Amino acid sequence: MDEARSFSLVDVCLILTGVIWGVNNIVVKSALSDFSPLAFNAVRFTFASTVLCLIVLLTEKTFRVERRDIGRIVVTGILGNTLYQILYINGINLSTAGNVTVMLALMPVCVAILAKLFGGEDIPALGWAGILVSLAGVLVVALGSGAKLDFSSRTLRGDLLTFLGVFCWSAYTILTKPLVKKYSPARVTALTMVSGTICLVLYAIPYLRAQDWTRIRPASWAGLVSSASLALVFSYFAWSWGISRLGGARTAVYENIAMVSGVLSSWLILGEKWSAVRFAGALVTLFGVIAVRWSETLRRALRLKVRE
Repeated sequence: MDEARSFSLVDVCLILTGVIWGVNNIVVKSALSDFSPLAFNAVRFTFASTVLCLIVLLTEKTFRVERRDIGRIVVTGILGNTLYQILYINGINLSTAGNVTVMLALMPVCVAILAKLFGGEDIPALGWAGILVSLAGVLVVALGSGAKLDFSSRTLRGDLLTFLGVFCWSAYTILTKPLVKKYSPARVTALTMVSGTICLVLYAIPYLRAQDWTRIRPASWAGLVSSASLALVFSYFAWSWGISRLGGARTAVYENIAMVSGVLSSWLILGEKWSAVRFAGALVTLFGVIAVRWSETLRRALRLKVRE
């Protein structure tokens, strides 16, 4: 059966990716008590890039790509691994948690629009409805947690930076699709991450020099390694794999699971309150994800019933 129509290992990996990204927020926040954000990201991405390259060497024994694809790989890597990281970190520092949640929740919408305009993906009306339902669920979860929205002149700069970051990640998702149609998801993920990491490290040199490496606790180093291994190596590979099998829009909607996972993690790990409103928002979000993922299957099923 076609993987794009049936639940498969790709979906399992994308669900795990959403869960990992949600928990990762807590891990990173703890590690940043010892690291500066850009020094942390520079080291984290360097570690992840090294691991991905070793995996490709062991499994494929080559990084060869066609010369005409090198430019796309470099641009894709810079968008998803350099610009997105820099814009997101600076954006969240200048905005509010509620505003950032809204901006990140817009990512599946942004990917769907770009996929329709430039990726040639046909998204049924039910799929668009699912994207909006999932977005609404994320907003309910965020507002139910007490996060406040404040779209004013005070947060304008941070909001714009965050939205630009969302656009960069969306463009990364769309540009990845033709690459993973020609090369393995592992090779594409490794090459784009290396490209982005080089630029990220160059940008972070002042912060790497200023970092006090003697005060970093073992727990923070462990957080960095686990974040690099799971939130980057595994999750970026799963994202590329999802794009290759499901397309950009159906993959992107799994991002909203990270929002739900983050709130659940705060409840289970940090003891934050979990209200009925947040629970309802989580269910709505998951319903939206399901609607987007199987919109094409449901549309075909409805057409068959009408014909009968």
